[in-house]
Amino acid sequence: MQIIIIRQTFALLWLLLLSQPVFAVSDSEQQYSKLTTDWQQTYQGLVKRGFPRAATDQSLFEIYQDLGQRSDKIEQLLADETSTGEQRFELWQDTLALLKVRTQLIDAAPSSIAGKVVGFGPSGVRNLQLELRLYRLSVAIKQQHIYSGFGSLGNDMLLSPVPLVIAVIEILLVVAFFIYWRRRGIAAILKFNHVEAGEKRTLPQWISWWYLRLRKPLEWFVLLTMVFSIAADLLFFVRFYIFQTVIDWLLLGAVAIYFIDTAMGYRSGSTNNEMAERRLKSLKLIGYTFIFIGLISSGLKSLELAWGTIEHWFDTAYWLVMLPVGYTLLRWWRPYVFERLRQRRYRDIPVVKVLLAKREAPLSIVYTVAGILFLMVYQLSSFVLISVSEQELVRSWMAYLFRIEVARQSAKDDNSEYQPISSQLESCFGLHTPSSYYNSDVAAAERQLIADKCIDDRPTIGVVYAARGMGRSHFLRSLADELSDRKQTVVVSTPLGDFSDLLPVIGKALGLALDAPSRDIVNLLKEDVPRVICIDDVQRIITPTISGLKELDRLVRLMRRSSSTVSWVMTIETSCWRFIELARGERFLFDREIALPPWSEKNIAGLISARNKQADIEPNFSTLVLPRQLGRGDEPEEKAAMSSYARILWDYSKGNPGITLFLWQQSLFEGRLNEFGELDPEGEPHIIVRLFDIPDAGHLDTMRVTSLLVLRAIMQLEQGTKDQIANCINLSSEEVVDALRRLTSAGYLMSCDGYYQIVWPWYHAIATVLVRQHLLRL
Repeated sequence: MQIIIIRQTFALLWLLLLSQPVFAVSDSEQQYSKLTTDWQQTYQGLVKRGFPRAATDQSLFEIYQDLGQRSDKIEQLLADETSTGEQRFELWQDTLALLKVRTQLIDAAPSSIAGKVVGFGPSGVRNLQLELRLYRLSVAIKQQHIYSGFGSLGNDMLLSPVPLVIAVIEILLVVAFFIYWRRRGIAAILKFNHVEAGEKRTLPQWISWWYLRLRKPLEWFVLLTMVFSIAADLLFFVRFYIFQTVIDWLLLGAVAIYFIDTAMGYRSGSTNNEMAERRLKSLKLIGYTFIFIGLISSGLKSLELAWGTIEHWFDTAYWLVMLPVGYTLLRWWRPYVFERLRQRRYRDIPVVKVLLAKREAPLSIVYTVAGILFLMVYQLSSFVLISVSEQELVRSWMAYLFRIEVARQSAKDDNSEYQPISSQLESCFGLHTPSSYYNSDVAAAERQLIADKCIDDRPTIGVVYAARGMGRSHFLRSLADELSDRKQTVVVSTPLGDFSDLLPVIGKALGLALDAPSRDIVNLLKEDVPRVICIDDVQRIITPTISGLKELDRLVRLMRRSSSTVSWVMTIETSCWRFIELARGERFLFDREIALPPWSEKNIAGLISARNKQADIEPNFSTLVLPRQLGRGDEPEEKAAMSSYARILWDYSKGNPGITLFLWQQSLFEGRLNEFGELDPEGEPHIIVRLFDIPDAGHLDTMRVTSLLVLRAIMQLEQGTKDQIANCINLSSEEVVDALRRLTSAGYLMSCDGYYQIVWPWYHAIATVLVRQHLLRL
């Protein structure tokens, strides 16, 4: 195939080269020039008359006879040694003008008349023979001129060979560099791709990666372009831009083929060598076919060699060529198409069943085409559905529908047959359970803002606020890991108490004893040592009452008295931060005040997977019928179920990882299942996933104001004693005690060592009610 294309391409190249104008027009052969002018006037007359059928047909016949007479005259001039090149060329130019009139007349004539001239009947064959005869005459005329041009060049070089020597030297240098680059340059690029750690690249790696895959046609394109540009200055009588056009089509077309193949291979991520070879072979067949067709078509039209009949015959031949090409491609890809259709996600579709039944039929090629169209429509619809499902509103809507459907199924089942998971397994999903899970994508932009401030050698105080369970501690650990290579970084957890309890903890984190004097801690902080001190849960030293910011004042005062090389980062619960915003006035001005964003659905799914791996469990979703996500029909059953359930958790928790872990923990049960995923006392033990219980928050809106105020105080304190809660809401101890008793017995609160805290199942519902009642701002 490629050999045929190369032969035909160079034949066309020689024809196009010899078809360029090279003479000036003289004043001889006035008779033919006058005839051409008459024909142009005749054409204008036909335009005004609307191209009547009889007159148009007669004009085309007379032009045919006129062109035959001109061909005879040109042959006589070529045979006459006394004729000059100017005479032959002038007659040829006048003939080209008449051919242009003929082409215009064919395009504007009625289809019945034009069809006879350019068709495959006797008239069309006679016109094709005439045009081929004119092509041969054109080659003969231009060939004589080319020979005379080389003769003149030889005489000029005998007089002064310097331009020739310079051109030869330039071409040799270009070729030498090309050979050197082919031998040594590739090794340099491969070495560039394997730089040692810590070294900087002068260019992005993706540039060299793509170059190595496209280098062969690119290098030859650059070489030939430079050689032709040098030769064009010397051989001015040769139209080298024709060579450049051919190079552009062949070599840049080859670059496009390899580029598409590389991009498709990278996009698919497939490691199937047979598939890669079939894809490249197909791209070459299609690419070189279009290159050959495009080269001929553009050459004929741009060089005004499309004279009607030949152009029409070539256009027809293009489609005839595409038929065997298309048939060959279908034969190559037929096994792959039916192999794809036999996959699980396709084979149950009625249309696919019909296609699979006909894969060995005599007309299997037709069914192959139908299979390709089906796969294209299926993939396109999947792409559209996935794009739509990535929109926040659609994601939330789908998660809501998922939750409603799963809740409807769960309401029909009796959960008494499932046993709660063990306390040891339950602890693996606790919010404060030590875990190696780390995701650099979580709050990456916010972390970078804080890190940029801390890297500077200027003192800075930053505040990061987020709701309970939103990953404030995870954020500080990630920030500390990022800054540990540049500065001494410590992370301090604020104890329950006041500033006097926090200061020794800071000193211990910096290397002092826990009972070290406050003076030593202050002096250590005044040393010019680059440090970043991260303090977690600062809300524990703040109370939402009058003078409740006193301990925060002492902490900020310590930060201001520290060395200019020390940077401070604090995390605070959101509801407590809103109280600080209202009460601080001008006392606290921080360099950065950043709110942590909710976790994405992808990050929530990653967190659950990491905790499952840490707990060494494989959850079983067989007792739940989870709707598949849009466009994710090609995922395995287990992965699709986990993805759908993670979306439910993400939607209900509003991207809160703490609530997500608790809900996931409440979704896990122990039970025995048979091979069909049904409950069976004799089956294998499994960790079974059931939908978590969603508490009914309707009665929270009718709760007494005293209870709502107590809940607000606890949410701002995160956890507080009876006395702290009473001070926050300015109520008597008896009222606070009664409210705490009622809330605890109802399951809203839990008590540990005298500190009350809102339980996880009700945290989201209580926060929503307090915001709706305008008692809290988050």
